[in-house]
Amino acid sequence: MDDKTGKAHASTAVDAVTRLRYGAIGVNAMPPVISVDPALTWGGNEEGREFVSGRGDFGNLLGYGNVEKSMVTGGFMSPGRTDL
Repeated sequence: MDDKTGKAHASTAVDAVTRLRYGAIGVNAMPPVISVDPALTWGGNEEGREFVSGRGDFGNLLGYGNVEKSMVTGGFMSPGRTDL
């Protein structure tokens, strides 16, 4: 999501990411980036829910409690585009 779109639809974007039921979410970043950072969590961690992305969570070096997901955001890159 480019910066212009992100600013124009900020509340919708935040709501959409919040509703995602995954243990690791990357916005303009690849989710594997989360799994290599020991302070962040990844995995399902959704016990008791009907549809889950997995069970349990991994990571969490800092010991956060009741973690549902980790999110990483990055800048939008599109080679050759200057109008964003």
